[in-house]
Amino acid sequence: MAASTAVTVFLSLLLFPLLRPAAAPAPPPPPSPAPPAPDGCAGQIVLLSPCLPYVSSPPNDLASSAPPLCCAALSFARRSGLVSCLCYLVRERAMLGFPLNSTRLRSLPSDCSLTDAADSPRRNATVELDSLCSVRISGSASV
Repeated sequence: MAASTAVTVFLSLLLFPLLRPAAAPAPPPPPSPAPPAPDGCAGQIVLLSPCLPYVSSPPNDLASSAPPLCCAALSFARRSGLVSCLCYLVRERAMLGFPLNSTRLRSLPSDCSLTDAADSPRRNATVELDSLCSVRISGSASV
């Protein structure tokens, strides 16, 4: 009798999963995080932190114009060839954990009167962030 009880319990445990109704499908996986910025951009983005009061979305937009320290940092980044790191902030505006104002972010070079003195035909022409973002970064595709 004990053997038949053991067999019954064993078969019940074996067949129980087959008798249960099908479970609901698993929820879709969460969206993957934004791709990381290329090496060197983390420091560059930190360098541009004086711009945050201007380029942050409300209620964090504490400045109505680009602060002088922001423009100095942007100018340094342009001379260093690292301003293209801003492109990641344009594409992934929540990368910092809070939203950024893309209009102000894109207009930052002109708001800071950043000029392009590279070629004489365009000498002193205002640099647009969109044109800077078309530059290749560290051998990767255009951003």
